[in-house]
Amino acid sequence: MKMRVCALLLAAAPLTAFAQQPSMAQMFMKQMDGNGDGKVTLEEFQKPTEGQFRKMDTNGDGVIDSSEAEVFATEMQQRLQQMRQQGGHGQYR
Repeated sequence: MKMRVCALLLAAAPLTAFAQQPSMAQMFMKQMDGNGDGKVTLEEFQKPTEGQFRKMDTNGDGVIDSSEAEVFATEMQQRLQQMRQQGGHGQYR
């Protein structure tokens, strides 16, 4: 009997961990709601985008070329992997 209970608990453990993962909406709000009021304004929504553009435009010429976009895509893949490993608790800004 004890073996069955242990087996059931072990089988349920991954489901419990999965259930604790934040939803995409929760991650969006955490990332975008700069003042923590539970709402995302247009300014809050655009702020990370403007900052990201400046970061991606590594040569500062006011445009993002394909090589700069490739660097960004690689960085994003790495960050997403880190967030998954941390259970979605990583922060991207």
